[in-house]
Amino acid sequence: TQRRNNLHRLGESTLLCSAGNSVMILDIQTLKQEFLLGIDPGGIGAITVHPSGNFFAVGEKGPNPNVYVYEWPSRQLARVLSGGTERAFADVRFSNDGKMLATVGSAPDYLLHIWDWDKEGIL
Repeated sequence: TQRRNNLHRLGESTLLCSAGNSVMILDIQTLKQEFLLGIDPGGIGAITVHPSGNFFAVGEKGPNPNVYVYEWPSRQLARVLSGGTERAFADVRFSNDGKMLATVGSAPDYLLHIWDWDKEGIL
């Protein structure tokens, strides 16, 4: 795959990466794998972890995909960001202070948005 930034650390012993239509959560001490299935029909486009380590975001693929922000470690869906791109998210990143989230769409629009993700809105 040519996907970039596809491996992230959550806490001391957990890795997060996308695999097809799911996000794989791997405990590197026990080697236990868990899979969080994507919600949109096209697969996972990009993932990132909040600087606090308390959240992670999943930018999906498919017609009018969303970015889903989950709480960690509960894995509860916390926020849904809609309307950022037409077909897929190529990258997602939290700002250093964690207050904003940047997303980049893939073809055909390549849109860049900066979100107030906690309020689920584009700035």
